[in-house]
Amino acid sequence: MAKKETASAPPTTTVPQSFPQVLPPNYPSQTHDFGLQAIMEMQKAVGQLCEAVNSLKDQGKERDRKLDDLAKEVRDVSKDVHAAKVTISVVGALILLIAGFIAWMVNTYISTHPAGK
Repeated sequence: MAKKETASAPPTTTVPQSFPQVLPPNYPSQTHDFGLQAIMEMQKAVGQLCEAVNSLKDQGKERDRKLDDLAKEVRDVSKDVHAAKVTISVVGALILLIAGFIAWMVNTYISTHPAGK
């Protein structure tokens, strides 16, 4: 077999006549993308936490308002119960006073008018 000889010409350097008008895109490194993504995820998580804290604050304020309303109602009922106790005591005392007066009058009548005459 015959050996093929390839003649290789020495490489020649040439200078391009025109250069591209648009710069090639600048691709960020992998670490830049990962760091940026991690920061964005942390910012998202912090935003969610802030929203949760604000929601809990609002719920706490609503619960405090409801408790204040309930305490006011309990105070009002307490005042009504106290007024009822005082009223019952006064009415009971009046009934006892009237019953005592009637008993005294009956006793006086019986003692001044003998039954046999």
